Amino acid sequence: MSLTPVGVVRRSAIAAGVIAYPVLAHYSTATSTANSFPALGLTVSLAPVLAIAAWLAWRSPRPFAMLVLCAAAGCLLWLYRDTLERHFGWVYFIQHAGIYVLLGAAFGLTLRRGRAPLCTRFAQAVRGSLSPEVARYTRRVTLAWTLLFLGISLISTLLFLFSSIAVWSVFANFLSLPLIALMFIVEHLVRRRCLPDLEQHGIMDSILAFRNTPKVGPDASVHSPDRARRAEWMQWPERGNVAVARVMTWPSPRLGRHRVRGLLCGISLLLLGFNPAARAAQFTVGELMAALADTTHGTASFTEHKYISILDLPVESSGELLFVPPARLEKRTLTPRVETMVLDGDTLTIERRAQRTVFQLKDYPEVAGMILGIRATLAGDRKELERVYQLDLEGSRERWTLVLTPLDGRMTRVVARIRMEGTREEVRTVEIQLTDGDRSVMSIRKKVSP
Repeated sequence: MSLTPVGVVRRSAIAAGVIAYPVLAHYSTATSTANSFPALGLTVSLAPVLAIAAWLAWRSPRPFAMLVLCAAAGCLLWLYRDTLERHFGWVYFIQHAGIYVLLGAAFGLTLRRGRAPLCTRFAQAVRGSLSPEVARYTRRVTLAWTLLFLGISLISTLLFLFSSIAVWSVFANFLSLPLIALMFIVEHLVRRRCLPDLEQHGIMDSILAFRNTPKVGPDASVHSPDRARRAEWMQWPERGNVAVARVMTWPSPRLGRHRVRGLLCGISLLLLGFNPAARAAQFTVGELMAALADTTHGTASFTEHKYISILDLPVESSGELLFVPPARLEKRTLTPRVETMVLDGDTLTIERRAQRTVFQLKDYPEVAGMILGIRATLAGDRKELERVYQLDLEGSRERWTLVLTPLDGRMTRVVARIRMEGTREEVRTVEIQLTDGDRSVMSIRKKVSP
């Protein structure tokens, strides 16, 4: 089959997009760009959804009305762009996991009693009637695809919730599609082994034949009952505004009530999750850093609990903290043993039992990042923090939570994340989660001057 120049350009553009999009998505999500230029991450995360929505609207029977609906959705996204920029990683995740859940549902629902499995319908479109052996095989293939799609969605969810964003991004952007390609290869080899006498066809042959097959079965008559009920309903006495009623009932006969319900639920969740009250209550990393930089630091008391896997009970210590901006941090432990740790610039001095040890942080990058992260937060030094960590801020000015996720590979071998909680310009809790499962929780109380 010869290709026209337009066809060559179209296929080349699609191939370039398939290659470039995951690279750009990973770059905007798992690097420092996520904090320095969040608008890029939000744009890239929403681009596929908006492009598909515009294409479907243009191909719909009423393109103008659907394009107006897309424009309204675009305005809603623009209205809440600040909140979306702070959480665009969730947009990536919902998009990735949601697509594979929908694919799994599309395949899995056809396995119900009385329905033709989707892969069976593909095979029927190419081969016509199928033997019982081939029908059983295509049913099992449909089940395999269902499990694959749901498995990818499950792995994506677990990695997003319990691993770093960089690890999740590698799986979502670089491993998901190769897994699908591997599934095609494995299925082809299994088919040749289980059905050696069956004439082999490519996947494109099945798709093209399926598209050209008239729609039959349960889906073919889905609109006729709705159309009859709508005609009957239009004869009832009207008790409200006719124009509003027509607008409200227009989508259901065309999209189906289940799709309309899902659309309304999605819009409701969007409005609940990003309502103006919640948006006003949240504030940005820049505002937090400015508040911390402007505060007057003094002496604070602390109580620290270290949870170590080999011990049944946490190890408790307490003492005083002193931060002298911009680079001096002192931690004086008073109980159970006296110990002093002083970080001045890049020099760390530890005094314990009349012994004094001096370290240069550049020689211990794994530990340096952890200590510098705490000091930079107290100083409100956003530039220093973003050099080492990915910053995720949630909450309001009155009660906020800042999560620092290491970006350096050497540091991730020691520290999983640092979680800080506070109110206004005060840090109240510092929790350090190590990669081996151990963690420490420090509660800080600022001393009131007499």
